[in-house]
Amino acid sequence: MRGMAKISVIKKEAEKFTDLTDRQKRVLFSLIEEYVKNKIPVSSKSLAKRGYFDLSSATLRSEMQKLEDLGLLEQPHTSAGRIPSDAGYRLFVNEIFSNQDYSRFKRQPKIPANDAFSPSDAVKSLAKQAKNLAIFHDAALHDFFQSGFSELFANPEFENSENILSFGKFFEKLESEFDEMFAEIEDGLPRIFIGRELPMKEAENFSLMISRCDFNGERSGIFALLGPKRMDYRRNWRLLNDLIRLLK
Repeated sequence: MRGMAKISVIKKEAEKFTDLTDRQKRVLFSLIEEYVKNKIPVSSKSLAKRGYFDLSSATLRSEMQKLEDLGLLEQPHTSAGRIPSDAGYRLFVNEIFSNQDYSRFKRQPKIPANDAFSPSDAVKSLAKQAKNLAIFHDAALHDFFQSGFSELFANPEFENSENILSFGKFFEKLESEFDEMFAEIEDGLPRIFIGRELPMKEAENFSLMISRCDFNGERSGIFALLGPKRMDYRRNWRLLNDLIRLLK
């Protein structure tokens, strides 16, 4: 499958960085957290001011340069701060989810739990909480619900008209080829596809979080969250995983 084959390429890229020092990992992961939160490229000065490290701005700048040389960070503009690359995000995602520690996430998704429940209810609630586009797909019943375009387009990435155009092309392909791309997704923890891991050129600026749900053994469908690569992976993973557990 195109999607599953491609994700292994980025994972292999991330696996090359097993010899990173603990400090370099902390710098990378702190920069990603800061970028997710504040939505702008992160400089060494901003990391130093936030008090992440007992290090000078010059030392942080040196470490960030090393991470950029390794391909884990990118500098979108000259003299600007850095942002994570696809490999940087993948290393971050692999690390935080390998620990399986979600104890600080106490809240359950606010999904109506009654006889009138429908996947569209879940999609609307999920989109509102995640601030991204939420999707439900059931191939057998030919259902395809989506909600959250207003939440998605509120992200600063969509101030760029090229990103809006790319997203439109990407979403059209995603909707028409969903079965082909994700038929092999099985029940279990949500899967994450980052940028180039998705099998479409237009998807390079976006990430997709996806999980199959078996409704009490009676029907099966797929829920997904779609957003910019700068999405809050920790929070969104928890929301999606808790939703799937709630509906089973």
